[in-house]
Amino acid sequence: MVEIIPPTDEYREKLMATRKNPKGMKAITAPEVELAARLDLIRRSQGVTLQDMADHLGVHVNQTSKYMRGQNKLPISRFVELCAYLSVAPGEMLWGLDDVKTPDLRESPKRMLSLAQMFNSIPDQVTRDALYTMVVRVYSGEVRL
Repeated sequence: MVEIIPPTDEYREKLMATRKNPKGMKAITAPEVELAARLDLIRRSQGVTLQDMADHLGVHVNQTSKYMRGQNKLPISRFVELCAYLSVAPGEMLWGLDDVKTPDLRESPKRMLSLAQMFNSIPDQVTRDALYTMVVRVYSGEVRL
């Protein structure tokens, strides 16, 4: 009878590190995973399939899926391209990712994305500008509600 000796914890950690971070590749950070989740949430809310995104980027659908799950790094050029495809400003996607002044954004990204989508769905540019100005004035303490 052959006795199977389980690998040590040290060996497992080393093995997982090489799987997560192959040679020459940098580890994916928490903000990058959060960014991927935000993009995926917007994609789903607009009814865009992974195949649609893959076709737009010119990559295989598996690669797109890995981007959206935060398994592979999303290059900045592809990030900007996806933002344009989803009609969302790259700055909106990045806002609050690593900002200690906006902890509520990290706690409720669905709420913030919902707000951004509602704002963007207002057809009148003058109304959007007025709302934006009002929010800036409230945020700065110039006006109290």
